[in-house]
Amino acid sequence: MAASLVAVLMVMLGVPWQQTPLRPGELHRSHAQILEGRLASQRCASCHPAAKGSLLQWFVSAGDQHAHVTQTQLCMDCHHATIPQARATWAHHLSEQQLDAISKQRQASGESWHDRLPGPPFASTQVQCSACHREHHGANADLTMLTNQQCQTCHSDRFASFADGHPQWTRYPYTQPYTISFDHLSHALKHYAQGGPDGTSLDFDCRQCHQIDHHGEVSRVNPFEQSCAGCHQQGLEVEIGAGLDWVSVPSLPVKPDKPEQWPRSATGFYDGQITPLTRLLLASDAEATAALRELPAADFERVDSRDPRQQLAAEEIATAIAGLLESAANEGAVVLRQRLRFQGASVDTVQKVLAGLSDELLEVAYREWFIDGGQDALAGEAGAVQDTKLPASEARSPVTGWQRDAFRLSIGYRPGGHADSVLTGLLDLVCDLPTHSKLTAEILQLPAVAACVRCHPLRTSQTATRKRPWVANRSSEKRKTFTKFSHQPHLQIPALQDCQHCHQLNIPLADLQHAGLVGLQANPSDSAGQFRLLEKNSCAACHRPSAAGDQCTQCHNYHITP
Repeated sequence: MAASLVAVLMVMLGVPWQQTPLRPGELHRSHAQILEGRLASQRCASCHPAAKGSLLQWFVSAGDQHAHVTQTQLCMDCHHATIPQARATWAHHLSEQQLDAISKQRQASGESWHDRLPGPPFASTQVQCSACHREHHGANADLTMLTNQQCQTCHSDRFASFADGHPQWTRYPYTQPYTISFDHLSHALKHYAQGGPDGTSLDFDCRQCHQIDHHGEVSRVNPFEQSCAGCHQQGLEVEIGAGLDWVSVPSLPVKPDKPEQWPRSATGFYDGQITPLTRLLLASDAEATAALRELPAADFERVDSRDPRQQLAAEEIATAIAGLLESAANEGAVVLRQRLRFQGASVDTVQKVLAGLSDELLEVAYREWFIDGGQDALAGEAGAVQDTKLPASEARSPVTGWQRDAFRLSIGYRPGGHADSVLTGLLDLVCDLPTHSKLTAEILQLPAVAACVRCHPLRTSQTATRKRPWVANRSSEKRKTFTKFSHQPHLQIPALQDCQHCHQLNIPLADLQHAGLVGLQANPSDSAGQFRLLEKNSCAACHRPSAAGDQCTQCHNYHITP
């Protein structure tokens, strides 16, 4: 029998179909289609390093033919575009430091005495693709499906099922602040209860803003024009109506030594506020920056005429502003662009911030104020003159756009409404500035800017760069976290079609007892403070092995995008 077995084996090694008996099963259809035109030996070698040699080398050392080559490396030859090659063998695509930080966070929560113990040793940077993705299970097999046993091979905190043993979560799904701030409590309990213009109360229906899209998923939020403009458009126009002063000429008691020409209407007494935007343009001027430190609150009205240092600082600042306007008149808006770029603003941001500002406006302003001596504000000349070269999209009304004001000797911009391109560019500019810049906080306090930040808060990420919260969608739709959730299958259940079945407002008892509801102090950017936290039992009622299922991969992604 032994001799017969050896004879059969020798025959198998010599026939053309020698590898067929060793094939454990059919390939998945995606891999089978790619390898369809290759020979059998080449098909195996595409994924198995040992197959590059003879069949005998499957049973003995393959020598140098596949030295330093792993099956995972062969996988990455095709999948490098979707998976970072450097992270391919990292558990969850996270470094050891990131995994250690997550473990420490869990230990700090003190879920159990077991969580406080150090975890067992695990080679978290040597996880091969084949540990989770098993081939040769047929053309229609799911290569991404993992069993709970596979997950718990590495995760030492094992549990029998989702309902029995899975840890209780604390803040899910309200783990991240809103991209756009919205105070659900005050709207539901006060504004909607008080009603619309006719005084009749309105129904606070979540689906008015969060509608179901064509994929069956719940949209993040409707556009401003559909959801907010009916109540907030008029108030927003009032808040941004004052506009933004970019450069204004301050007033001095007497004409400074430099420049040689000075506006007549800018002499007689100390007057004028140096706005944060003006200081941003002067930040590249070392002498002007030093002088601003001597000027109380950047306000010329507070200059002490008995203090020579403040007098000298005021004259230095006024001279620097005149020099800035002269350069802009001679060279155009490129001067302002260069100064903003010097402070760290990107090219795209600068283009948005100064969109529509013409060289002609800068030239005419300087000529009328300085060359012609400046117009007397008491003479009755028209105050604001609009730039005639604004883009058509910004010319929404006669008072919007870039303007020069002959009364206050200022060049400024008046936004045209919600989502004004220059105003959003200014918020992008704040994001581009260094986080330690003192001007960022002052720019955010400008009335027109504060009106935006109230609903579009700027936050600092771990990389010390600010995020631009202009839309309600996530910063990157391709970004994957540990936990995933889809509304689509849940909305098929009639009881869950009402959003408030799961998302119940966290109404303080004191507010329920007072009809006025004046005491609502919810943080509009903190969703966890506005809603009652979901408990695991709410999901475990359906997610059982015999019902909706409770596999780990139903709710958790393996491949994480940090």
